[in-house]
Amino acid sequence: MFERELIVFSDVKYAAKDAVIEAMAELVADKVESVAGYAEAVKTREAALCTYIDHGVAIPHGKTDIVRTPFVIYQRLEMGVVWGEEGEIATHIFMIGVPEAAAENLHLRILAELSKGLVRESFRNRLLGTESKEEVFEILKGVEKEIVK
Repeated sequence: MFERELIVFSDVKYAAKDAVIEAMAELVADKVESVAGYAEAVKTREAALCTYIDHGVAIPHGKTDIVRTPFVIYQRLEMGVVWGEEGEIATHIFMIGVPEAAAENLHLRILAELSKGLVRESFRNRLLGTESKEEVFEILKGVEKEIVK
């Protein structure tokens, strides 16, 4: 689910969260039937309920049969983008994709484990303060172990 190639540190200045979602969807072209279809599913979900959680973190997600293989993309933005309904700025985005058939259980387990870690200050500071993709990957592999138990 968590892969080194899906950890991105970006200095791109995005105009809006939809642009971030579209760019992140491009990273999983090999895991979805349609990049545009997956991005649209995430944007539709985001329009229904904002996924900004706190501390500069957003967790947009899409559960759709367009997704062939479950994944989580992590992108750290050097220049944040307005994400929250109150104008909050996101600099850390975790974008989840799961097939509809696996959505209920897997989708909720991923959200639960990420959220559980991010509410703990020590975990949050360690993850959000890392300087390398490799460090992020090692931390997220620990999260994945909890998800697949």
